[in-house]
Amino acid sequence: MPDNWQAVGQAMSQRREQLRLKQHHVAKRSGVSQAIIRELEYNTVERRRSYRTLEALSTALEWPAGHLTAIRATSPTSTSRTPAAPISPLQPDTDPNARHPSPGTPASTSRTLIGEAITNLANTLDTHLTTYSLPAPSHVELSVRAKPSDHITLTIESDNFSITAATMLHWANTLLIPQARLTGKPPAKGVEVQILGKLTNQVNIILIAHANACIEELRNRSLSHEQTVIWLHMQAVGALR
Repeated sequence: MPDNWQAVGQAMSQRREQLRLKQHHVAKRSGVSQAIIRELEYNTVERRRSYRTLEALSTALEWPAGHLTAIRATSPTSTSRTPAAPISPLQPDTDPNARHPSPGTPASTSRTLIGEAITNLANTLDTHLTTYSLPAPSHVELSVRAKPSDHITLTIESDNFSITAATMLHWANTLLIPQARLTGKPPAKGVEVQILGKLTNQVNIILIAHANACIEELRNRSLSHEQTVIWLHMQAVGALR
């Protein structure tokens, strides 16, 4: 069985950021020394840890007891932060004898960085969805080298808007620094609910849902964060019955 301690450390660090905990908080919760937590997160010492240590840390980070043990058993190649292989350009009509940038050239390095950024966004999103058992979004866009920064855009849809509202509220409660807003647009565009936030301190996310059934009530209106959250709670009542 592989020992992917790098993935364990990355997962612990990201989870602490989500829960807004310091290392000494996790140490107090788990009974594991802060020195060991630091070694795991920074992967500074190649040393096997007992499953009891990982269970205590998983519980302290509000995961199932076996969560970190499962991460430890993943393949190192699936979670490594080493640069991804360069992405080959899709040019079926180009001359097969034409020269392509060799590894290490600026063009090749640029493609590698883009591939790594996309992989990082996708892995971070997958971790968040799995951790909180969130339903898969209906549409996902990964934007890298974007202004003002790299980000993920998710579209949330359901046949029943109460379920969509409940899902949006769940996201609002699990993101860092969430900001929700509702905008009633002209009839052709309907009503849009948007939540801006962070999956981690480095990964920004935008969630979008449309409430066209409420267009008459909210046409040309704009609700603040607090008003939007209250409105979503009211709409989600149907999903909770």
